[in-house]
This record gives sequence, structure tokens and C-alpha cells, in this order.
Amino acid sequence: MAAIYGLFGVKREAVLLKMERLLDHHGREKAREILASGGLGSVGQDPGGCGRHGQVVAAIAGMPFRLTRGGTIAAVGAGELARAFSDLGFEALADLDGQFAVAIWDGMSERLYLARDAFGTIPLYFSCGAEFSIFASEYKALLAYEAVPAQPDRVSISSFCSRGWVPAGRTFFGGIKPVLPGTCMVLKGGTLEAHRFYPQAAIDNPPIVPVSPGALVSEIETGVERIIALAGDRRVGMSLSGGIDSAFMATLVSRHLGHRKLHSFTVGFGKGDPEMEGARETAEFLNSAHHELVIEPADLPALLDTTVDAMEDPGGYDQSCSLFSLWKEARNHVDVLVSGNISDSLFAGMASHRRIWRANAFPTLWPWLREVERAEAEGGTPRGFWRLVWQFLGKRSEPFPCGAEIDLSSLPPDLWRTSSRRQTLYEHLDLTLQHWDGRMGSQVLIAAHSGILLAMPFSHRGIVEFALRVPDSQKVSRKRDKIILREAANQVLPTAVASRQKRVQQLRYDETFADTLNFLVDRYLHPKDVAARGLLDPAKITDIHQGGKSVYSKLEVQKLWNAICTEVWARNFLDRRSDYLSTDPNVLERGVVS
Repeated sequence: MAAIYGLFGVKREAVLLKMERLLDHHGREKAREILASGGLGSVGQDPGGCGRHGQVVAAIAGMPFRLTRGGTIAAVGAGELARAFSDLGFEALADLDGQFAVAIWDGMSERLYLARDAFGTIPLYFSCGAEFSIFASEYKALLAYEAVPAQPDRVSISSFCSRGWVPAGRTFFGGIKPVLPGTCMVLKGGTLEAHRFYPQAAIDNPPIVPVSPGALVSEIETGVERIIALAGDRRVGMSLSGGIDSAFMATLVSRHLGHRKLHSFTVGFGKGDPEMEGARETAEFLNSAHHELVIEPADLPALLDTTVDAMEDPGGYDQSCSLFSLWKEARNHVDVLVSGNISDSLFAGMASHRRIWRANAFPTLWPWLREVERAEAEGGTPRGFWRLVWQFLGKRSEPFPCGAEIDLSSLPPDLWRTSSRRQTLYEHLDLTLQHWDGRMGSQVLIAAHSGILLAMPFSHRGIVEFALRVPDSQKVSRKRDKIILREAANQVLPTAVASRQKRVQQLRYDETFADTLNFLVDRYLHPKDVAARGLLDPAKITDIHQGGKSVYSKLEVQKLWNAICTEVWARNFLDRRSDYLSTDPNVLERGVVS
């Protein structure tokens, strides 16, 4: 993935050079456009780069394309985007499809325009003040400018400790924000405007007409064709899990690679891992060159620091370290890695979708479901009458998140757990598109650290628009989830593969994992250090850790893991601000501080 960066309002070429160095790991090819009011640039091998037309300069990251009048696709370069913006203004963004993050500086109006695709698959961060506007694909590059504030956002960190991801529109830094997915952010003189340009769901008119599984196959196949066409002569592979999403996608990728052999990649804990076994079955069906990587809990300490440095805002628990290691290995064989990510959100394959279905099918269960979800996220037990039910079922109190006590009432509803009211699956998808967090962008950053572009065809407009036409009845039923996707997959996959149930790609949380977790707690979470930093609550950590358990529950693992990652982040970013400001190229080598 190419990375982009820029600074406007002040002309500081030395800062631009430092930003470029911090993004060096994206590739050797570099380009810059310098103006009297600032400049922007790109780093990496992907098409796009940066370009200029008159007083408009643009930079592009990702794989954006547009449809021609004949229905074929055309890759969009920065020079072309600058020309289109000169002619059409903001409307030039309406034609963009695929995965992208773009930055446009209009010298006439002295405004900076920043935009991303609907699911924010390509990261883009910004900060602004009265005299400057700055942006970059990774926020570590923003830390190279001394005017960018570097105070932690305690609300975001506390929310992460509870929910596992940073809330939409925020980062761990209070003064650094992500560009919202499907939105154009306009910056000038410290002011900010947000214009949502895609997609616009007809929330008052939800779909009721059934859609065809064959039509979905056609849409997904079109997305795969476009990825392969945009990849050109770059090597294309498949990130494979045990689920139907990646199996479906891998089948279509293999079909369109022609004479080229498909390389597939999976990671897990080895013998008995259902994800690895499922991926192996798919690879055998496709006759792909399959690569398996076994990760042990003892591998995690060596991976954690670099993984957090790559993804910046942490998330994804131990899965992120596993993917970091897998994609580093994949770089020996491929340049572009296709993923089935996002299909669960589009076609209702997550636990939250099952809970929404239950709440609508059995309305009397709604208060119980809501209280159970609140207890899992916030710790403790359900409230009121439902506490008695909880105790009658023999359940214990859930572990409290380890973040410092912060009021989170200002945040939007947690879309990944049951919201404050019953909603349809269609409403949930609309809210997801409006409040999508940074989890896809984080995976793209992990892959980019090893020089891989992570391609997600499910993020393309045609597939997103198709998902918005799917009635709730074709998403979840009493016995099935992702109904329409499974029916489509049945047309290209063996029934045994198409009917697989979703599992989470994670290590076993057994005694061996507990030993590693205890080691990490001892390394990073000394009570005095935690109390001095003030981002975490040492008492809550002690309550879960209890001096080192032999086995932890899944929720206990997640709460402790999030606390550990918070401290790793603080050491990598808060404690090293001076390294990011340094002009010493040895400190900035390959975009990782020493």
C-alpha cells in the first residue's frame, strides 16, 4: 500500500521529509508536490501517487478506480483526480470506487479535502490548528510536526479497554482524528466540515423484495475481477480462514488468475485448530499452494511491540499478532493479498446480528439480552431483576475493563453489542456504515508493514449496495446466519464448505496461554507504573490477574490483553515523541522508532 502525507498552511519542507522517512516501509518510490502554502507526497509502489493540475494537488493511497461509459474499470491516478476536482469540485469524489484514501489541496480556496472509501479500508489521519492542516496514512508521521498535540484521549482508551476497538472518529490521541469512512472532511484555518458522500441508505424504506443468490455471485465475481485487473503483474494470493467468506472469495480468485497458481495462507495454533483445518480443506478443493503458519503463545511477546507499532491504535486481541506474522511470511510469495473481510458486517454473520434477530423474534428477551451485553462490556452483573436470573443460572460476575474510570456517555452506541433499543438488521447495517471503526484500516497497516496490499473486494460499491438491498429475512433465521451469502456460496463451493459456521481466529486460551499472559502482565503492568501513567486502573488489573492465574476466561484474557496493549502503545508513542520529532535519520529508519 502506498502511503500519503502532507502539511499545509505553513511551508516546512524539513517536516515533510521527516514524515516521508516515517513512512519509508511502504516502498522505495517517492513523489512530492511542493507549493508556497505547503506540500504533500506519497511513498510506495502502488498506482496513484501524487499529482497536480493548476492550483490543485492531490495524493492517492490504495486501489481506487472508476467505471468508464463502456462499463470497464479505469485506475484513478492523482493527476487525473486533480484535473477532475478542478472541473467538478467535491463531485469528483462521487465517481471513486474500490479501496482508497485521497487528499486534495485546492490552492484557490486554501482548503484541504480528505476522503476514504465506505469501510475506511485505507487509513488516513489528520490534525489541524488555526495555522496548519496536516495528514498522513499513519499517525506516527503526524507526530513529526511539533504543533500536533500528543496528549492521550482517555475516553478512547477507556472505551478500547471495554469494547476492544477505538470508537469511530477517534484515536488514542486527542488531537489526531481519522477521516471518517465514506466521508469527505474539509479543513481550513482550524475549522472542520464533514460531508458524507457514500453510501446513503434509504433507512425509511427498508428492502422487502428478495434478492437472487446468483446476482450476489455476479457482484462478488466482478469485485474479484477488478482486484486482479488493478493488481496488474503483481503477485496475488489469498488470506484464508476456515469460514465461507474467504473460501468463496478464494474460489473466484483462483478462477480468474488464469494460468497462475493461487497461493493461500492461514495461521493458527496447529493440530486441532478448526480454522486451520477448514482453510486446509478449502486449499485442497482449490489445489492452491497452501502455506500454514503455527503460532504458539510463547511467540506473542516478540510480536506484540512491532504489531502495535504497525497498527498504531491497538485492537483485535492476539489475532493481530498472528496476522502480522502470517503476512510477513506471505510477502515472500505475493504482493497483493485478497481477504474476505467485511462480509460478516454486510450479510449479518456476527454475534451482534444473531442477538438483534433474537431480540426481534422474542421481544420479551430484549431486556435480558441488553443487560447481558452490558455486563460483558462494562463488567459486573446484569442490573435489577435480571441479576437474580443471572445468579439463578450460576453465573459469576464478569471482569471489569482495566481502563481508568472515565465517563463514556458521550460516545455513540456500541454497534458491536446490542444497542440501547431494538433495531432491524437493515438499521444496524446503516449505523455500521455511519460509525465504522478502524479495524479494517488496522489490518491494512499490519499488511503494509510487510509490503503487502490487503485487498477487500467486499468493500466495493457494487457489493455494499447489494447488501443494502437484502431483506432481513435473507440474512438471519432461527438456524442460519448469512443466509443469502451461503446460498450464493453454494453455487461455487461444495456444500460442506458453504455450510461451515463462523469461528474466531484465535489461539487456545489454556494454561500455556496463561503463562504468556502472566509474563506480559509482569513486563508491562507493574502497579506503580500503571498508577503513575494514569491510563489504566491497577486495582482492576490486580483483580483479574490475582498474582498470575493458571487459566483465564475468554473475557479475562481480552480485558488483560487490552490493558497490556495500551501500555505498549504508550511506550511506543507517548514516551517517544522526541524520537518522532528528531531529524536523525537513524532514529526514523524504516518508519519504526528505535
